[in-house]
Amino acid sequence: MTNDILSRLQKTGLIEGEDVLFHDKVMERRTMVRILHEFMKQVLKEEDINDINQASVLKDLYDCHICVNHIAQIYLKGIMEPVKPKVFGVTEPVTVAEAREVVERLFDNSKRSKRKC
Repeated sequence: MTNDILSRLQKTGLIEGEDVLFHDKVMERRTMVRILHEFMKQVLKEEDINDINQASVLKDLYDCHICVNHIAQIYLKGIMEPVKPKVFGVTEPVTVAEAREVVERLFDNSKRSKRKC
């Protein structure tokens, strides 16, 4: 990605300075959900789920306190699955295949995992 694109994304608030600094590193799942959630809110204008209590089944939901709502929203909307039952995998790397699948779910509601909220 060019620095110009990264700079524009940072100005919109979709990515942070750390994303720009480490753009050549493998992305962690917590970073991906933050970017997806911000895009979902700002660009797609999708409303957040008010009650995220059902996401508390994820044992590592609070491992990143800043990420809690991002993880909960993306998980509860069925956009991104846990790496194993009840473990989101906050610091696990995102594979290219997973990223493609997640982006597809972001744009196509029919491909999302249905969760009762």
